[in-house]
Amino acid sequence: PGQVPNLKRLAAEHGQLRAALEFSADTREEAPAGLQLASDLWLYWQARGQLGEGRRWLTRLLASCVEPSATRAKGLAVAGYLAVVQSDTAAAIPLLQEAHSLATALGEPAIAAFGTQYLGLAELFRGNYDDAERLLRTAADERRRLGQDRFAAFAMADVGVTAFFRGDLDTAATAYVESLTLNSGGDPWTRSHALWGLG
Repeated sequence: PGQVPNLKRLAAEHGQLRAALEFSADTREEAPAGLQLASDLWLYWQARGQLGEGRRWLTRLLASCVEPSATRAKGLAVAGYLAVVQSDTAAAIPLLQEAHSLATALGEPAIAAFGTQYLGLAELFRGNYDDAERLLRTAADERRRLGQDRFAAFAMADVGVTAFFRGDLDTAATAYVESLTLNSGGDPWTRSHALWGLG
């Protein structure tokens, strides 16, 4: 619910964030902290139109954090997500696949579900609607199992988009309504996505 003011606050501190990331990238032992920060800013990079910068930081920090870890898995997932949002599915898919594999091996189901969800979006962008729907529904189910209904809500909104492009308006409407229900009282980004689809 505090998404908009918090995104504004991050924007006001963008110079400080950049300085922290630069320090982390230049200081070997701080690289994991930098990678965590760059990953945690995933929605900020998109919402504030900083996709290219986010990708550059993640690429640089991932190159310094090569040991298997949850931080690396999340960094890979977010790098893949940002690539998908830029419609660079050729770069996104291997990043998301590696993130999913690493997260699964490390027992990090939330990161694995993130990877699955954005693999689904990549398939949607490539016009592979059946694969997209299967992956998005799998991600939504996993998020629900983890008690992360608000994340499941966004995956279900993208199930709606997939059904819409396939011409199945009834399934699309059902998915959008389910998204709104899962996100009841939740974040405005997901709510607007589902309302856009219903409209």
